[in-house]
Amino acid sequence: MTTAKEIIAATAGLSPADKLELFEWLRESEDARVAREAELRREIEKGLEDARLGRVSPLDAEEVIRRGRARLGEGKRADG
Repeated sequence: MTTAKEIIAATAGLSPADKLELFEWLRESEDARVAREAELRREIEKGLEDARLGRVSPLDAEEVIRRGRARLGEGKRADG
């Protein structure tokens, strides 16, 4: 069986178009969908457990926006 590292190494010689095709095939595969769904379910369960244990805090939407803009380098632009 081929390992992921071997497959990754083999893609080095692919054209950008072939890499994109491979990426799209993998992204759309049932195995990938199932894995993403399982990860999402785990993350949701973590959040629900935090809520059950009282490990929550109010959401400050303006602060979230400010941090997001700073991370994107937009913190310097004038708000309008």
